[in-house]
Amino acid sequence: MIPKPQRCLVAPAILPLAQGVLLRLGAAVGPEEAQGIGLWQRRFDAALARGAAPYPLVVDRLLPPAGEGDESYTLELGPEEGRLRASGPGGVRQGLARALQWLLAPAPVHAVSVADAPALPWRGLMLDPARHPLGEGALERTLDGMAILGLNVLHLHLTDDQGVAFESRRRPRLHQLCGREGYLTVASLQRLAGAAAERGIRVVPELDLPGHAGALLFAYPECAAGPVPSRLPRDFGPSSYALDPTREESWAFIHDLLDDLAECFPDPYLHLGGDEVPASMYAFKDARRLAWCTDRDLAPGPEVQQWFSRSLAELCARRGKRLILWDEALHPTLPREVTVQVWRRVETLEAALAQGHNAILSSPFYLDLAFPAERHLAFSPSAGGNALVSAQQALLAAPELSDVHRGLAWAMARADSLETVTGPSRGRTLGGEGCLWGELVDEAVLDGRLYDRLPAVAEALWRETPGSPEDHRERLAALFPVLERTTACEPRPATRACAALGLQASLAAPLRELFEAVVPLRWYKRLLGQGLDGRLRGAEAVPRSRDAKTPLTAPVDFVPSESLVLRRLAELPRDDPAWVAQGERWLRAIEALSSAFREGGPLSPFAPHGHALATLAKALVNQDPRLLELAERFQDLEAGEARFALSAAILGRPLP
Repeated sequence: MIPKPQRCLVAPAILPLAQGVLLRLGAAVGPEEAQGIGLWQRRFDAALARGAAPYPLVVDRLLPPAGEGDESYTLELGPEEGRLRASGPGGVRQGLARALQWLLAPAPVHAVSVADAPALPWRGLMLDPARHPLGEGALERTLDGMAILGLNVLHLHLTDDQGVAFESRRRPRLHQLCGREGYLTVASLQRLAGAAAERGIRVVPELDLPGHAGALLFAYPECAAGPVPSRLPRDFGPSSYALDPTREESWAFIHDLLDDLAECFPDPYLHLGGDEVPASMYAFKDARRLAWCTDRDLAPGPEVQQWFSRSLAELCARRGKRLILWDEALHPTLPREVTVQVWRRVETLEAALAQGHNAILSSPFYLDLAFPAERHLAFSPSAGGNALVSAQQALLAAPELSDVHRGLAWAMARADSLETVTGPSRGRTLGGEGCLWGELVDEAVLDGRLYDRLPAVAEALWRETPGSPEDHRERLAALFPVLERTTACEPRPATRACAALGLQASLAAPLRELFEAVVPLRWYKRLLGQGLDGRLRGAEAVPRSRDAKTPLTAPVDFVPSESLVLRRLAELPRDDPAWVAQGERWLRAIEALSSAFREGGPLSPFAPHGHALATLAKALVNQDPRLLELAERFQDLEAGEARFALSAAILGRPLP
């Protein structure tokens, strides 16, 4: 089960599941707890066909609840029947999610007793449909995956330089000019919020203000503080676009957008960005804006954005909303009721709490950076600041990240200039969010970028002491079939990957075998390309190999961030039969994919990997005495923005 329950006792008795599972409501269950039961019954039925005598799982209620939003539950799955007890709808959903995972495990399924509750109330995922559109279907299947993992907040980053992802009734030019290949209509957003509520998930929208405003200003240039884009921006990277807080047009625009979102999202929280505004943006020199600053006793520069943040907090308070801002907004003058989302380094979490702010941790949970799952698993926000700093130090020394250590340190150092104070009372760690930024993610890529690491984030947010990496990988392998059998999610490359790559769907299994031998380049190496060194030197204008129009149809777009096969093999001696068996699978895969490796073929960028894999797989099968020599030959192979990882496993070195 993922997240791993706080207490789980397995008994020897075998559960009778041949006739499926039937959910029954106990007498004490009210209508709120019963909401969504049908959804979970359909999931059980999709995987375990229900016969005449299904295994009964009784959903019951315990009183009183431990507090608002209580998600605790107990689960007893015995040989005659199962019984789920919870004090509220949150606990019912969490118990059903774990029951689904347990009952869908490979037979025989044993009896089990579980007592469980989350360590933190805010366990979220941020998605970015502003860079590449994510339609209603993709978001709804993500809600299904989140529910199975016990996550309860979907944070949608709806605006950025490259696009706007929602329909604005009050400012229609916004979605008409900046909706790119698609945007979420008001009706679809309302349906999405309803589907999320049925699954016990809140939806928190984000407008990125005042910076990252290229799309907003392309549609409404009268709101600009500086440059105005002549076309909808496509380039990724630091933004030179921001709203001008001295203009009434800007505030009328913001009011309209907030009213638009209020019609779609009932959640009490609203995220309004606050990140990465160039320091020079508000260093006004013209007489009008200097007079505006003087009237408000502000010095041109950072004080203007600090004033902007305080004004946004007032707007939200008037609407009964609680404001969230990224951690650049943290400053002694920031109102204490603003929640701070920490994204650059874990020490900022402690600074925000000490100043009196509630906080959400995201800095260790950036899923777009392609870190191995165990690196996310090590960061449990409920474990405290010292444990988080230790985990961050381990990340900075991780051998598989040796080629980007300097970049990691550089990115974290950008938070060093924060000015904070100790407040009269301490804030609270609400929880955390995994963040999947959208530069390299579209609907086809989405699932593969989520489900190899999002389960680790879910567990780090659920438990103060998550399971070991080895234990987690074993449970992760069992989770994938559950997602595939009960939702539309494809955690492993399958039909969507084959379609995007122009391969027949029948080649999904060979494609998965190929991808088990490689890993994508990590951190921002794919996004920055040859401009990485320049960015680390402080250059802001860095040439990049892709923009928002670059198709995500390369093999690397579908490669998991780590290979569970290589992790398992690396723990075995090389004379274990599992090496030979896997070598045989690789040889069959290479043969099935051979035509796709040819020049101009869909896998041609991976032709060097295909050659290396065929060579080493043949050596494994034939027990070639030159195996180590051959593995050494391919140790540093990079092609198609991916690294060949099998050599390291054979040589007993840290996997890349």
